[in-house]
Amino acid sequence: MPILLYGLESCQLSNGDLHSLDFTYNRMCIKLFKSSNIQLIKECQGYFRCLLPSLNVKERRQKFISKYENSVNTFCEYCNAL
Repeated sequence: MPILLYGLESCQLSNGDLHSLDFTYNRMCIKLFKSSNIQLIKECQGYFRCLLPSLNVKERRQKFISKYENSVNTFCEYCNAL
């Protein structure tokens, strides 16, 4: 999951992009659990407490924005001025 989500919190993703991430993650789980039943896959994801990438990216993006806004950095201040 970290490899799939690396750096995405700094990008503006469309709903289609988030859907593609979810699809990729679900396909990985289908292969991992050797089942094509999406209900079973969703249950397994719930038991292992694995959030869908779209939810995880939104959460990580909020944390990134918060850190960015609270940072005391000349470069960040310059970028905000643009």
